[in-house]
Amino acid sequence: MGGLALAFAFGAACDGSTPTTPGTPGTPPPGSGAAVSLSLSPSSVTVTQGQSSTTTATIVRSGGFTGAVNLTATGAPSGVTVAPVTIAAGATTATVTGAASGGAATGTATIVMQAAATGVSSVSQNLSVNVAPAPTMGGNVTWTFCAAVGIPVW
Repeated sequence: MGGLALAFAFGAACDGSTPTTPGTPGTPPPGSGAAVSLSLSPSSVTVTQGQSSTTTATIVRSGGFTGAVNLTATGAPSGVTVAPVTIAAGATTATVTGAASGGAATGTATIVMQAAATGVSSVSQNLSVNVAPAPTMGGNVTWTFCAAVGIPVW
């Protein structure tokens, strides 16, 4: 009686490409050369106290990596926050928003933006942030009153 023989090939897909790790879409196996690069445009921003500013993060995937990339910021000065962003699989850009509180420390600081994803080494780029003081209200206001009724006239 004839038998059925099954052959399993590990480490290569039927088309000869390197398969991704099961259960983790877009994540190549270790040692596959998968990588991601990050750039910021502009790489220097000015934000006024009490306001926000943006920069565009662009990533390039290579080596078979197709997954999502998480962007985080470290080193923000006191009173400045940068919201984390995920660049979805298939997308290449995201807007990164930083906000300065009304009491944020003024001056220039370097924030490190890091791109990380499963299966690739994390990469980073520096973002120069200048926190400018909020405009101040100044000057004198002169009130003139109508003598008959005591109502200000402006």
